Amino acid sequence: MSARTFAVSCVLLLTACAPKVAAPSTEEAAAPVTDPRIEVTFPKPGDTLTGNVQITGQARGTWYFEASFPVQLLDASGMELLSLPAQADGEWMTEDFVPFHADITVPAEASGKGTLVLKKDNPSGLPENDAEVRIPVLLNP
Repeated sequence: MSARTFAVSCVLLLTACAPKVAAPSTEEAAAPVTDPRIEVTFPKPGDTLTGNVQITGQARGTWYFEASFPVQLLDASGMELLSLPAQADGEWMTEDFVPFHADITVPAEASGKGTLVLKKDNPSGLPENDAEVRIPVLLNP
């Protein structure tokens, strides 16, 4: 047996004996991401979004910058369907919770699973200041 044949045989044997790692299930991949600095009233994980929808909740004043923060709606593949700001419904220059809303229109062509992403506004651009909440939703059933 040549050295090359022996090496290939060893690689194949090691590959066959290696433990199998399961890919995350759809439920695990779509699990909500939470943050204690923001509470979303609507939607809740698994809610259906269709047509004109108002996203509501409250976030600590530190989540905002200039009374707003970014909101994105993603399709099942992670493609951005829309992006717009959520607006504070009160004085945002506080560390207390401040109500917010964002009015979105779900694109008519969007369907199936989606993800609503509410991002902490981070004007510094520093990664250590990034934060977000991800809510799995259903689009135009």
